[in-house]
Amino acid sequence: MLTLHHPPLPSSAPLATAIELQHREQLAEVIDGTDVRVVLAGHTHVVSAGILAGVPVWTGGAIATTLDGLGSDGALRGLRAPAVSRVDLFADTAVVTSVPIGAETLTTVPELRAQLPGRP
Repeated sequence: MLTLHHPPLPSSAPLATAIELQHREQLAEVIDGTDVRVVLAGHTHVVSAGILAGVPVWTGGAIATTLDGLGSDGALRGLRAPAVSRVDLFADTAVVTSVPIGAETLTTVPELRAQLPGRP
């Protein structure tokens, strides 16, 4: 796992293009063919995912203001939608999940882990 502050991908938020990682092609050369399974970043306040040199890239949300990635007029809209990223590393892959903070619980499903085949 490689963690960075500035994401090594373009962003849907116009302001983020002014603060994007410089020389991402050099980073791609460095991680290409290595055992890096996921690149984690932040900084843009926009949850997004992409690929760099065949490696998944995850840009996590923010615990403060999340920027609306659907804005089409170039304006930035800050949303009260804080989130953290959960990272699960497995023997052959990594899974990153955006977890909202302070969201209203609508329903709860009982523990199913023991009932699923192949799960401890």
